[in-house]
Amino acid sequence: MTEPTVIKTGGVVTRGNTKGLTAQIQAANLRPNPAIILDLTDCHTLDAHGLGVIVRGFVHAKEQKGKLILLGTTDRIKTLLEITFLLGHLEMADHQDEALAKLNSRCYCTGN
Repeated sequence: MTEPTVIKTGGVVTRGNTKGLTAQIQAANLRPNPAIILDLTDCHTLDAHGLGVIVRGFVHAKEQKGKLILLGTTDRIKTLLEITFLLGHLEMADHQDEALAKLNSRCYCTGN
C-alpha cells in the first residue's frame, strides 16, 4: 500500500481560499495508487467551490486506482453532502484508524 497522505484543513474552505488545499490534493494524486485522508475535523464552513475541490480530488484519486477518505466530517458537512447527493459516493471515516483500515481494504479492480 502507498503510504497515506494526510491533509488537514480547517476553518473555512470556500471560494478564494482553496489554492493550498487544491495544490496538496493534486500533489498527493501524482503518486501511483494515491491514499489520501482529508481531515475535515476542524472545518466548519464548506461551500460549493470547496466541495468541488474535494470531488475533483476524489475523482482523480479513483482514476489513479487510489482513494480519498474524508475524516471527521461534521454534521453540517454531512448535510451538505446529503443535499448534493454526494453522501453515498464519498467515503468517510470518524477516526483515523478507521480511515487507514478503509485504505488498506481498497480494491484495485478495473472498471470500478
